[in-house]
Amino acid sequence: MPVPLEPEQLSVIDRVLRELPPHVDQTERGHAVEVLAAAAQSLDASNLVPLGREIVNRLDPDGALPGEDELAHPRREFRYDTRRDGSVRFHGYLDAETGALLGAVLSPLAKPHNAHDTRSLTERQGDAFAELLETSTTPTEGGERPHIAVTVPYETLRTGLGSAELSPSAIRRLACDAKVIPVVLGSNSEPLDIGRISYTVPPHLRRALIVRDQHCAFPGCRRRPSTCHAHHIVHWANGGATALSNLVLLCGMHHRLVHHSAWTIHLVNGRPEFTPPSWLRRGRSPGWCSDQSA
Repeated sequence: MPVPLEPEQLSVIDRVLRELPPHVDQTERGHAVEVLAAAAQSLDASNLVPLGREIVNRLDPDGALPGEDELAHPRREFRYDTRRDGSVRFHGYLDAETGALLGAVLSPLAKPHNAHDTRSLTERQGDAFAELLETSTTPTEGGERPHIAVTVPYETLRTGLGSAELSPSAIRRLACDAKVIPVVLGSNSEPLDIGRISYTVPPHLRRALIVRDQHCAFPGCRRRPSTCHAHHIVHWANGGATALSNLVLLCGMHHRLVHHSAWTIHLVNGRPEFTPPSWLRRGRSPGWCSDQSA
């Protein structure tokens, strides 16, 4: 006697039927349901998916030509939810054209940095997606980078000590190359005064930084300037100047590394030199110039 199907298995079957184009008649649809229902007696939902995909490909090997409505309104879905620790889970669906565009954009960003890059493909694609968001622009805002509002006590930002949904060190990294709007809060967290937006690194200074560093200045990295951040060697919250003598160009990965590790940077004769943590420094010269390999 057949075992009743689980909701997840029924969901797979329903999705297969919805993916079949209108020219597939009811007889073929019924046969597809019978095949999937029989297979579901021994396959769970995840293993039923490839069979469903094969059925769709066999019944519609060339794919039906998209209708005018489908061309005007292609199916695209994106769902995400924020977890309690601030991390985000997401999934979605893109039409073929947009999917190809996504692949074309992510592929060059997801390439290994060098022969010593130990990240898996999924990790590299995740970093590529993050880089895509970090370097995106918003034309409706005059080409400015997206705005993220972070409320944090100044002392927490200055010292890096305290608690927030984003860690103080992460907030300090975001503030390295961003617009900062100072907001004075009262004892009950009510806004008392909102200051003017100040460019941490104005465009003309960023251009000079690109001319000097040319790419991510971290040893052995050659990420292009458009994907890099302007990092304050001495953080502005600690009195560091927004000047070429206190800035270095870093890609997102190395910007995080510098902020969340013991790496230090100094300018020597106008060029950034990187000093690794003591445990990594054994057997190497005290400072690594940006044009050396890591």
